[in-house]
Amino acid sequence: MSLRSLKVCAIALLFGANIAGSAHAGYVMNDPLNKTDPTGTYTCGSSLSESQCQSFTAAQDKAIATHESANKAIGSLLTELKGGKELSSSAAATANTISTALGHNAGESSKAVSQLLAASEKMLGTLKGDIPVEFAQNDTAYARTFAGEKMTVGPSFFAFGNASDRARIVSHESHHESMGSPGDGWVYIGGAANRGLPPVWSGSAAGAQQLGQYLGPQQLIPRFPESVVSALGFKRLP
Repeated sequence: MSLRSLKVCAIALLFGANIAGSAHAGYVMNDPLNKTDPTGTYTCGSSLSESQCQSFTAAQDKAIATHESANKAIGSLLTELKGGKELSSSAAATANTISTALGHNAGESSKAVSQLLAASEKMLGTLKGDIPVEFAQNDTAYARTFAGEKMTVGPSFFAFGNASDRARIVSHESHHESMGSPGDGWVYIGGAANRGLPPVWSGSAAGAQQLGQYLGPQQLIPRFPESVVSALGFKRLP
């Protein structure tokens, strides 16, 4: 249980309040005395219903598991790249995923792979933090991050039918938080306007892949969340 939730429960018990309707401990079915938080991750804010908290937590767990699995695979790839030998089939598959997302054969560059691993580790730290998550009823965005303060999720976040789709969104937001990346938007890549090319929307997997054709991984990894989550193997949104 996070320290924040512990304080809420302690206050409720002190004053004899009924906390059954509170979502602060929704991840333990509002029974924090007899059940424990299995992850220690984001805290569900009071604006999330119990079912919303459970949906978010499932996405959070999926995002963490994906990062941990990706970090292991990327670490193995990095070891093989530094060894200078032919890549194993599993390492080659990881390298291909990275190169597809970031372009420029990034999966074959030990420098780019090291950058990606470092970014994923920072994001994982954020995912395992205690930043509160609140519900933004009137927000059309899937989610938003307010640096160091909170994450908000809109109705569209819960419209996705499975945790894998929502996990990509949560990971995307963890990049904004941990890497200090700017908000998503239309990006004019170098000289694109002069060549008659349209701007690229950085907040989609397709746009991230298009960016990868023009920008190197050193620009993509710190700046564009979708490039990173694609390189880590998260499922593309429908």
